[in-house]
Amino acid sequence: GGIYHASVTIRFNRRKISQYTALLGGGGIYNMDGTLIQSSGSIEGNSAAAGGGVYVNLPDAIYTLNEGLLQQNSSTAPESGGGGVYVAQGTVTVTGGQISENNGVRGGGIQSANGKIVLNGGVIRQNQATYGGGVYLAFPEAFLTQNGGEISQNISTAPDFGGGGVYGFQGSMALNGGLVSQNSAVADGGGINIRFGNLTITGGTVTNNQAGGQGGGIFVEQSLLSVTNLQLGNNSAGQGGGLFVDTPANLTMSQTAVYSNTASTNGGGLLLKGNSLLTN
Repeated sequence: GGIYHASVTIRFNRRKISQYTALLGGGGIYNMDGTLIQSSGSIEGNSAAAGGGVYVNLPDAIYTLNEGLLQQNSSTAPESGGGGVYVAQGTVTVTGGQISENNGVRGGGIQSANGKIVLNGGVIRQNQATYGGGVYLAFPEAFLTQNGGEISQNISTAPDFGGGGVYGFQGSMALNGGLVSQNSAVADGGGINIRFGNLTITGGTVTNNQAGGQGGGIFVEQSLLSVTNLQLGNNSAGQGGGLFVDTPANLTMSQTAVYSNTASTNGGGLLLKGNSLLTN
């Protein structure tokens, strides 16, 4: 819509890309296979079928947000998404700035099909989607690594599945640090929802998230879940206020604080269903 970018490096500073529309991908910027570095300025109010703000396409395509704003963009396709950013196969790295107030059906802030998202700093905040208010991980190669920063106040409105902060359907996540907080889902996984993927946690805090269904802090189904050095507190849900593990799934947990989580029915702290296995 605004800029088509291929095979070169663009450094984006003190500029505003706003109110552009694309029929397919990249309302603000379409990055085919180049490097886009945003260190200030804003990409806002743009729309496209996928990647309302930025579309990151081929494996060599890179978008780095160091500072600045990516906000109030929208994706319109019912089976795609990425209101803020859509990552087809490339890499998005966030070290600062904000991805906020974007919306779409899948991944209000960011959707990754088979690409990589690395959150080292910055904020993914106040985005909204039917599935995956903050981040949506769509296919097996989609991977989110959170080393720092914050995923907060995002909303999933779906009556099933959900994922207020993060929703992984086949995709996987590594939480090594940072904060997942104050996200909400009408259905399951207020903070994080991983189905048919892997969730590895070696640090960080998941707190004050809420789900109307199961797993206020974390929900996993048919997945491998390894948890070390996590603070899991003050989350709430109908079942499994802190963590809900659906069958069949394997959970390994150590050096983790589970505190002050609540459920309106069963499992204020943890709920393991059916053949789920906990090793502590």
